[in-house]
Amino acid sequence: MPGLVRAMTLVVVTRVHNAAAAAGGMRRGLAYARAYADVRHVAGGALASSPLHRATLGTLAVDAAGAFALAGHAFALLGRIEVGADPAAAAELRIVAPLAKLATGRLAVGSASEYVESFGGAGYVEDTGVPRLLRDAQVLPIWEGTTNVLALDVLRALTREDAGAPLLSRLAAAVDLARPLSPALADTLATAAAQLGDTITAVTAELGAAAVLAGARGLALRLPYALTAALLVEHAAWGDEQAELAARLWGAAVAAARGDRRGRPPPPGPALLNGRHGLGRAGGQRRGPPATAARIAAGSSAGTNSSHQVAPAAASSPR
Repeated sequence: MPGLVRAMTLVVVTRVHNAAAAAGGMRRGLAYARAYADVRHVAGGALASSPLHRATLGTLAVDAAGAFALAGHAFALLGRIEVGADPAAAAELRIVAPLAKLATGRLAVGSASEYVESFGGAGYVEDTGVPRLLRDAQVLPIWEGTTNVLALDVLRALTREDAGAPLLSRLAAAVDLARPLSPALADTLATAAAQLGDTITAVTAELGAAAVLAGARGLALRLPYALTAALLVEHAAWGDEQAELAARLWGAAVAAARGDRRGRPPPPGPALLNGRHGLGRAGGQRRGPPATAARIAAGSSAGTNSSHQVAPAAASSPR
């Protein structure tokens, strides 16, 4: 039995690291896609000036912000456990670890597919290194528990360990934090918390029922979306303007659909990429485009096969 306990501890750690890999890969892909849009010219103008393309990148930026917040929260809880043996953090991490791994893994795959598509045909050519973004992302929903495996683990945590209590408490606290920022967002969180509370109560009462097991996947997707909205509200309450905008957009997605089958909220529009609200900027300043994006764009503009000659090493660039 002690060996099993130790093994499950390591599973929690690897799931949290999986979430971090997903969040990091999403931010890297977003940097590539934005840089390429800046230097790629179509129809007489920069691709970045297209309202439709900016809206697409805005969706990806919100996804990346949410994944980063969720993975970061999981690591914060893990740190509190390892440093101070915090029992409250341990109780919350019991459900946050599988939820973070599940949600970020699915978001990473959907985002990576969009990144590849944003490069057009060059994004599918192996020599550019861009397809690696999708290959690296696809393992994330599989390793250390597929979506269905994690969904059943979440059910066990909710019903056997009352793991929903700390999550619902965080949602309730976020409602109060959101009220001064956006009454609509506060109402969305309050509604989500109430609905999730009712669902958890019903699931606990009928554990093992076919309908409960069949609905485990949907519940396991709703929980991290609501939690992510709460985490972004917490960041916004610290004075982070980017987090406030991301929280409003993510909250609107929660209100509209609670996330779709791929694990992505509806498009937020281009606002997140404008001015000081551009996620992925350092100190409000855009950095130069990654070499991969610039070289692919140069080849595409020339209308030759030179876009296929990007050094494979670019795929391992920290950008």
